[in-house]
Amino acid sequence: MFGIEAFDENSVKVLGMEDFTFRKIFEAEIPPLVESSPTDFNSYVRTDTLNFTVPGYSPSKCFVVITPKNYAQSAQNVDGPWGPFTPYYKDLGGEVIGVVRYIQDNWYDISNQRYRGRWRANTPLCALEVYEVF
Repeated sequence: MFGIEAFDENSVKVLGMEDFTFRKIFEAEIPPLVESSPTDFNSYVRTDTLNFTVPGYSPSKCFVVITPKNYAQSAQNVDGPWGPFTPYYKDLGGEVIGVVRYIQDNWYDISNQRYRGRWRANTPLCALEVYEVF
């Protein structure tokens, strides 16, 4: 069990361990996903997720934390302006959450002189943790 205390600017406790506690109920690794070339999202809908069944998970009493296990090693973004990026999760109902490891963005197609949409995937190895709040 874990707890936290927070104080306002007048040193009055506004949140304490008697207000709530939480415990980790699940932990896993999210493998990296790097797709070598983006695909046109105007031509299809992408809904794939990496699914995890979390015993005891309920969106009304749990929260999910996704943390990259490695970061860019320099001030210059060596991976370009589009990544790597941290995946996010979706509640899929019941005790299942889905991790989304891609994004949508637009690029300018100079030969056709128009913006086109695309799907991109470039996520690092991440830790997935699920906590239940009491």
